[in-house]
Formats: sequence, C-alpha cells, structure tokens
Amino acid sequence: MTAAGRLRLLSVMFVLAAGCSAAVAASNPDPLKLPDSVLEPLGWSKLDGWSSDDHSAAFSVFLASCRPLLKGAKPVPETRSMSDALEAVCRRAAAAGRLNSEQARRFFERNFRPNRVGLLN
Repeated sequence: MTAAGRLRLLSVMFVLAAGCSAAVAASNPDPLKLPDSVLEPLGWSKLDGWSSDDHSAAFSVFLASCRPLLKGAKPVPETRSMSDALEAVCRRAAAAGRLNSEQARRFFERNFRPNRVGLLN
C-alpha cells in the first residue's frame, strides 16, 4: 500500500474509530454502526507498510484536520457522540505538539483502532 493509500485508510479510521480507546471512558459510548456495513477490527500489523510509514507527516495532516473542531465547529446532532470523541483526540494531539515519526505512530496506536469496512449485501 502506498503512503497516500495508508493516509486515506488513516482518514477512514479517523472517522470510524477516533477516541474508541480512550476519548470518552466515562460515558462508554456504543460502538459505531454504519448502515448496510460491517466493521472488522484489524491489528496495526495488518496494515501494509504501517511500521515504515511517515507517521510524523500523517500526524501533521491529522492535526490540521482537527482545527475546525478545536475552534468550536458545531456538529450535526446525530453525530454528536462521534464529534465529542474526535474533539477529545484532537485536544490530545494539539497538546502533544510536534511529534517525530515514532511518537506519532504511538499516538495513533493509542487513540485509534483500525477497522476494515465491508458492505453487506
């Protein structure tokens, strides 16, 4: 998988799993459900090239995508719990500052869970 492909996959993981590992521990939200689809949890080692990717660059892109949430953008009501989880992860990213590739890899692995999305027939 190319670096661009992994970045797209990371973007999907951002949407699907932000904060699952730690964002809203007290409220313990239900797992994400997508209509007509199934989520298959994956280990990080299953992502082609994960260990050798430029995680620092991916972290910079992720942090840039956090700016609207950190500036107070209001989500649509039906996405409120996802938005809360994303905002919590974005706050941790902003607090982390600039990360080298190894630090960024650990950040992603602590704050996200990769999933393969499959469509139901």
